[in-house]
Amino acid sequence: MKYTLLENAIISLDIAVNNFKIFYYNNDEISESEYYEKIKISIVFLENAIELLLKAILVKEEEKCIYTKVNKDIFNKAQNEAKDKGKKLEDILISNLNIRTITYGNTLDIYIDKYCKSKKVKKILKQLGKYRNAITHFGLEASKEDQELICCFIETFDVIYNYLYPHLVLLDESARYYFVDDNFVVETPHGYKFYLDEKLQYNDFLDFVDELLTETSQKYIMRLCYNVPQKGIERFISVCDELLSDQNYMSFFNDKKLKVDNYEETPWYYFSCSELDLLITPYYSSVHNTTIYINEIGNILFAIIHDSNTLYKYVREKEYPCLDEAENDEQWLDDEKSNICFHVELTKQSIFNIIKKHLDSCVEEINLI
Repeated sequence: MKYTLLENAIISLDIAVNNFKIFYYNNDEISESEYYEKIKISIVFLENAIELLLKAILVKEEEKCIYTKVNKDIFNKAQNEAKDKGKKLEDILISNLNIRTITYGNTLDIYIDKYCKSKKVKKILKQLGKYRNAITHFGLEASKEDQELICCFIETFDVIYNYLYPHLVLLDESARYYFVDDNFVVETPHGYKFYLDEKLQYNDFLDFVDELLTETSQKYIMRLCYNVPQKGIERFISVCDELLSDQNYMSFFNDKKLKVDNYEETPWYYFSCSELDLLITPYYSSVHNTTIYINEIGNILFAIIHDSNTLYKYVREKEYPCLDEAENDEQWLDDEKSNICFHVELTKQSIFNIIKKHLDSCVEEINLI
């Protein structure tokens, strides 16, 4: 048996996912030692999967780019053999144990330079590499770091799902491990399985990550990051608290039957009015440390950059890709240049003005019907 570069990546990804499921979904059922063992296995194999996935993408366009210069003689001989036999270079080199490829860091740099300029992707995958180096070559104070490490896992799965996946579909002809067929069966590295296991967890990668990103991770990350003082989220929440403790503002909300409550048991608030079909909900981007408030049809109303306590007020319709979509890099900066939004001081008055304007527009739409 031989594993191609992509097959090797899929196997590592499968190991990482299966161990992640154990400590993420079933941590109450396992011992502390097993919990941290699963974390170590997951982080090592997830980084390995990323490295191999990136290399599989790179060699598709340029076969030479992932091999180190010290392999020149071996490489030239293999290249000639591949040409003579009509095979891929990878097929020849795979049997040579002396072959050396570039490091994880170099692979990431080339990928970012050629395929993906996203600051988000670079930041997340470099952080993943740091965790892997620590846990492999030295140690990790997991009792303090594990929560932030779990965030790194979730964000890395986000990168695979939203950024690498379009490339991988083109590389993986059989689409193995990505799709469920018409019989609700998925081909995993260990054979065919039903798409749901006995614990009702998905066996295919796409559904697993889609559920993770859209149903469980957002409120988890929001709670975690709120408790990190360096994030500065408390400033925004305190402004919201001031708004909600002001009798004049609340009197207006109550008259309009606007409901204000905590979002998914987090410190963030959401706003709703069933009579007007109004819904204003928060999305928190841990990578950009920014909260984006989105209306009932998916358009941005305002964004708060917590590092600077800056509020961007949107005056034109613009959607924000989030959760199971590829996130833009600091979209509000480009939007401001295009006069789609502008920044104002973060105060209870500025937040109230935005919500009131949206509420008034919903009333106008109802009156027009």
